[in-house]
Amino acid sequence: MLGILNSLYKTDPRATYALLHNRVPANKDLMEHPTLMVQCESDKCEYPEIGLMGVINGIIGNEGKIIKAVHTLESDEDYPILTGFVLEDL
Repeated sequence: MLGILNSLYKTDPRATYALLHNRVPANKDLMEHPTLMVQCESDKCEYPEIGLMGVINGIIGNEGKIIKAVHTLESDEDYPILTGFVLEDL
């Protein structure tokens, strides 16, 4: 999985960035899923969202690992730049 994500990034960084940063609304039932990772922007979690990484990590999350997107601020841009992916322990 990690190799595929890094290959995707090397092949088309812009598409990879867009896939990672697009999220869709999630309902409260999805928030309670045992492995899928739903994101909330506030403590109240009024508008939960899930993205590609939440689904991917939901697939591998029960193995005690998580895939993280790595970003850097070392560029001329005003926002973090995606540089690849790493596997970490939960």
